[in-house]
Amino acid sequence: MRIAVDRSFCSEKARIDGLKRYTTDLEACLREHGESVVPFAIPSYTDRRSAQGLMNFMVCQQAIPIIDLPRMRNYIDVIHHPGNSASLLPAPFVSAPVVVTIHDLMAFKTSSKRNLYYRAGLRATARRADGIIFVSNQTMSDFFSVGLRTKATAVEKVIPNPVNNVFYSGAPFQERACNKRTIVSPGLSHPRKNIRGVLESFRALRTRDVRNEYELALYGDDVKIRDMVREEPCVRYVFRPTDAELSRLYSTAACAWLLSLDEGFGYPVIEALASGTPVVASYVGGIPFASGGYASLVRPGDARMAAQATVEEIETDNGAKRRARREYAMRFHPKEFGKHVVAFYDEVARASRR
Repeated sequence: MRIAVDRSFCSEKARIDGLKRYTTDLEACLREHGESVVPFAIPSYTDRRSAQGLMNFMVCQQAIPIIDLPRMRNYIDVIHHPGNSASLLPAPFVSAPVVVTIHDLMAFKTSSKRNLYYRAGLRATARRADGIIFVSNQTMSDFFSVGLRTKATAVEKVIPNPVNNVFYSGAPFQERACNKRTIVSPGLSHPRKNIRGVLESFRALRTRDVRNEYELALYGDDVKIRDMVREEPCVRYVFRPTDAELSRLYSTAACAWLLSLDEGFGYPVIEALASGTPVVASYVGGIPFASGGYASLVRPGDARMAAQATVEEIETDNGAKRRARREYAMRFHPKEFGKHVVAFYDEVARASRR
């Protein structure tokens, strides 16, 4: 099967961005299953303003421009948009069935002028797509609860995000590299990532820490947050870690946090569980679906509850629990994801031919 995969939103700077991670893992899984992947990209208005800008964009994405898709009409079996961009494809460019992955419905949960554009795009995408992949049950529920409607022949299915192989390759338990008990958390400035709540929770944890054992390791590509936490005691920022570096960070940590105010899926939860690390996360969005009962879930914004849950997770952690977490996380392994996605493509192709 030949799948055209949209790389439009995978900028080189967005190394920690979930959409780029999903796209990269999707392509790797498809190739591992023997499928042929044809990356393409839809340049933005900014990229189209100059020939040099357009060329730089295409080189960065390592993809063919969308204008080359029409001559490949008889070559492509499925077009997959890892983000909500199916509405951007003009009808003459599309002969193969279109599959879209819906990660979250944040555009419908906050009121801003920018979100009006995203809402219109999601509505058009819903009407256009032949197949829709939802990353969690909560995302699927949110999709229909805001009144979005799909075409009558569209196929819908929940297929959780894959987690990179590197997170499964470490030992079930590694000794901490220092005397500190490290807490690992994403450190991003988007309001729903709740960085202030993370710092408040760590301060609450340190009030229980009479022996000064804990440190907080934030990671991401956010310069603003990196500069903001420099003066915070026992806090460090790991800037743009690779997957291998992030895997080592998780596998040597005492606990991992995802204290977001909302999440479509929650990559960090599965990455930590695949490393065998205890997890404390907010009871919001797709996190309960992703964690599967193997994480302590707390009220979003409750710093004391997060600190208490962290202490309990660390004190009761053992080798058996770490192995159980890793065993659960195997359902998000790239091989499982690839198997489900390829089967979904076949189902969509059959439905579109009726």
